[in-house]
Amino acid sequence: MTSERYGRWTVIRNTGNRLNKHILWEVRCDCGTVAERLGYTLRQGASTSCGCYSGEVNSERLTKHGGKGTKAYQAWKNMRQRCANPNGPQWNDYGGRGITVCERWNDFANFLADMGNPPDGRSLDRIDNDKGYGPDNCRWATSKEQNRNKRSNHMVTYKGIKKPLSEWCEVLGVSYSAAVQRLLYLGYSEEEALSA
Repeated sequence: MTSERYGRWTVIRNTGNRLNKHILWEVRCDCGTVAERLGYTLRQGASTSCGCYSGEVNSERLTKHGGKGTKAYQAWKNMRQRCANPNGPQWNDYGGRGITVCERWNDFANFLADMGNPPDGRSLDRIDNDKGYGPDNCRWATSKEQNRNKRSNHMVTYKGIKKPLSEWCEVLGVSYSAAVQRLLYLGYSEEEALSA
């Protein structure tokens, strides 16, 4: 068997030792590890490397997309956690109320292909908060956009267009506190509160 190859093993020599009447052979793995193996385990393919091969395969399988540790990967991981883990702190606002992740995005590579990497200062946002995560309902949004896209926002319809009250106030140059007072305490209509 000397100099023969079995998987990643190259047989160096017969050690002269035996284990249960079987000969032990000194072998060298392609990675440089030297060990002793029983001849029959080599011939039958039961031992093909020192373990480095399975480590490489597992490492490649776990990091094949190359995104681990990136902002996009963290956003993808957090999105899945919110929707799939009933023990997670945000479950009630996401998975617990029926927010799901589209089938395609169960694979990080597809998520990355659809969304790309987030620009600086942006995070994953659902355009319609009552719909799930998918390429047709997600964007990379600024914190201001995120804050204006919360279910807790006071939505107001002005001239047929519905937006958060804070956004209408900014666009129209109306004091937010004045608009809130007009709407909640003085009985103004939405149009009147923003026109006054």
